Amino acid sequence: LLSSSSENEEEYFEASLHILPRTLTNEIQLVFPDLASQTQPNNEPTKRQLLAIPTYQTASFSILEINDKTEAERLRLFLRFKSYAQTLSQHLTQIDSLAALDIPDIDGAATFGRATMTIYDEVSSTRATLGYSTFLYMGVQIVHHPVIGYERLGVHTVLMWARPEDAKEAFG
Repeated sequence: LLSSSSENEEEYFEASLHILPRTLTNEIQLVFPDLASQTQPNNEPTKRQLLAIPTYQTASFSILEINDKTEAERLRLFLRFKSYAQTLSQHLTQIDSLAALDIPDIDGAATFGRATMTIYDEVSSTRATLGYSTFLYMGVQIVHHPVIGYERLGVHTVLMWARPEDAKEAFG
């Protein structure tokens, strides 16, 4: 586990590196088939593993409502996350050209690889990876972050197939 965070409350961004829990393997195969195809056994031991970097950031205001203003804020958070993931991907592929990385797009489908009809569940991923509590709010599962809470929480996850030591170097 490595973590990185900004303490500035308005621009809080937290990320930590984890080995992906086995309970999420089937979901990765369904949502990210290109990433999952990298994990198939071959004759050469690579020491690569499925890894996850869950990220948490604060919105400027509560994003629990559904309206144009909150959708624009959700998009702003996603684009910030996507920029982070692209930079991370560049660092990782400089270290290991065979490493692979993908992220769920704003609707939960694969961003960089082939998209399927299945979406990635950030809430169940967060619960499985970090054990954060979740609850039902107006029919939607919500993550409760121990520092940020839930009203202003943006949750996004980077998924990768890489050697943990290479991921740590790229992450740092």
